[in-house]
Amino acid sequence: RAYDFDGDLPKFLDRLGGDVQKVVSGGIAGQNSAPRSAKVLVPEAVATIESIYQGNSTSYGLPTGLIDFDKMTRGLHPGEMTIIAARPSTGKSSLAMNIAEHVTVELKQSVVVFSLEMTAESLMLRMICSRARVNIRNVTDGFLKDTDFPKITAAASKLVTAPLYIDDSRGLSVLQLKAKARQLRQQHGIKLIIVDYLQLLHSTSHRAKNREQEIADISSGLHDLAGELEIPAVVLC
Repeated sequence: RAYDFDGDLPKFLDRLGGDVQKVVSGGIAGQNSAPRSAKVLVPEAVATIESIYQGNSTSYGLPTGLIDFDKMTRGLHPGEMTIIAARPSTGKSSLAMNIAEHVTVELKQSVVVFSLEMTAESLMLRMICSRARVNIRNVTDGFLKDTDFPKITAAASKLVTAPLYIDDSRGLSVLQLKAKARQLRQQHGIKLIIVDYLQLLHSTSHRAKNREQEIADISSGLHDLAGELEIPAVVLC
């Protein structure tokens, strides 16, 4: 491939990295792209329907802990990208971290959060206060009650053993994020990726001549990553 290469180098390295990851994981590059026949797909679909009908599965995706959301969506699905979009300062990060908390603490599944705006320390402070049901403003202003400390300690003891990883690197490109996610998937078996937020990533594609094309390239890259790693991706926007 290197001898025949002619084009966008970052894109080439990204594709190569994905194929190497498949080999390392015990697969063969390209095998997941092979078409599957109805003879294979129909029994799988029927088995899913029977499982739901018998009450064995309330969600065939990854539950978020938000009951109404899970009923509407059947959870977060492997290989799919879910976008949480809203105006600034409306609680997107809090919602995403609530999902991360449920998956990593209650379900004990590994989660990585790419926080391009807030520091890892700030996010962890929010998570501890959220789980302890303590107003974070009281913490930052120094107005904690004596009764708050046991709750904070209990919340911290739950989170300290959780398989949660936070990357607060600034100025990441979508290709750098994908490389980090592949490594975490291999090392820690990551089951959910959260990106906060889409517009703070940047593209390395030479074809992205304006911001609209750049965002489209970033979005496509994150969607491809979810499919490649076969895990859900939650992206704030």
